[in-house]
Amino acid sequence: SNIREFVANVSTSVMENSSAAVEVKNITENTKGSYDNLDSLIQDFAASIEEAQAETKSMFENLRSFMSNISTMTEKSMQIAKFTDSLNELNERITELSDTIAVLAINATVETSREKIDREGLNRISELITTVAANSRKMAKESRKLLNEIKNSISESVLASERISKDTKTTEESLESIKDVLNSFVGNVDKLTKLSYNLKYSMEEVLSGVEQLMDSIDDISKNIEKLSERFKEIKL
Repeated sequence: SNIREFVANVSTSVMENSSAAVEVKNITENTKGSYDNLDSLIQDFAASIEEAQAETKSMFENLRSFMSNISTMTEKSMQIAKFTDSLNELNERITELSDTIAVLAINATVETSREKIDREGLNRISELITTVAANSRKMAKESRKLLNEIKNSISESVLASERISKDTKTTEESLESIKDVLNSFVGNVDKLTKLSYNLKYSMEEVLSGVEQLMDSIDDISKNIEKLSERFKEIKL
C-alpha cells in the first residue's frame, strides 16, 4: 500500500513537472520570438541610421561644394570690382583729356581770328574737336554711372555671399550635430545588437535545457509506468 502510494505520488509529481516544463517551454519560445522581433527591429533601425549617415555625408559634400562655389564667385566679384575701379580711373582721364581738348579748340578758334588763315577749315576742325570732346565727356559720364551701378551690384552680391556663407556655416554646424547624434545612435545600436544576440543565445540555451528536462521527465514517467505495472504483477 505504501509502495502504491509512493508510486502514485511520484507519478503525480512527474505529471505536474511535465506540465510546468511545457509551460516554461511555451514561455521561453514566446520570449525567444519577442527577441527575434527585437533583433529585426534593431536591424531595421541600423539600416535607417546607415541611410541617414549616407544622406548626411552627401549633404556635407554638396554643402562644401556650394561653399567653394560661393567663395569662387566672391573672389571673381572682387576682381571685377577692382577692374571697375580701374575703368573709373580711365574715365576720369578721358574726361580730363576731353576738357583739355576743348580748351585747345577754343584757343585755336581765338588764334584763327587773329591770323589770316583758312578760318573756315580751322573752324570746322575746332567744331569737330569740340564735338568729340563733348561726346567723350558724355560717354565718360555714362560709363561712370554704369560702372558705379555695376560696382554697387557687386557690393550687394558680395554682402549676399557673406550672408550665405554665414548661413551655410550654421547649416554645416547643424549637420555636424546631426552627424554626432547618428554616431551615438550607431554606438547604441551596436550595444543593442550585442545584447539581443546574448539574449537570443541565452533563450536558446534555456529552451535546450527545458527540452532536455522534458525528455528526462518523459523518461521518468515511462519508468514509473513500468514500475507500477510490475507492482501490479507482484500483487497478482
